[in-house]
Amino acid sequence: TALPLSGPDGEWCGARGLCRNITAERTHEAALAGDRNRERLLAYILGIVRDEMDPAHMLQAAVGALVPALPATGASIYRLEEAGDMVCVAQAGTLPPDEVLDPALRRVTAGEEQVEMAVASGALFAKATRFQDEFNGVLCLWRGGAIGPWHSEDRFLLTEIAGQIGLANRQLV
Repeated sequence: TALPLSGPDGEWCGARGLCRNITAERTHEAALAGDRNRERLLAYILGIVRDEMDPAHMLQAAVGALVPALPATGASIYRLEEAGDMVCVAQAGTLPPDEVLDPALRRVTAGEEQVEMAVASGALFAKATRFQDEFNGVLCLWRGGAIGPWHSEDRFLLTEIAGQIGLANRQLV
């Protein structure tokens, strides 16, 4: 807050004011707003997944909800078959090029918990899915073009969703 200072003849000669640094408060408010938004997205996506009884429909609903929620260009879910092959069981949107997707799937299958790859055409996030600590598939998301890299909020949300995906992957026959 500030007030103008006037001289004896009424001419402006300066200002007197009081200020307070509110940067920390604004930063805290922004963090809380981000947390609320992340929780809202998680509840929305888990609600969609929970309302589906059939595991195949559940997985398709999950990728369909993830694409606009994050935002992403495309999403896919892979299931590890008994023979050791990865089979795509659900997808939405545009998937990354095979030269980006295939190495990421191999790395997760080989034991990496999650893989992030940035290339000129976009950014890929691949997360292992598990049921009772047993690896059973991969959740992949792709951001093409100018959408940008993956942020900590995205990683948190995808880690939470991957648990549900692992359960649905286990239930597929």
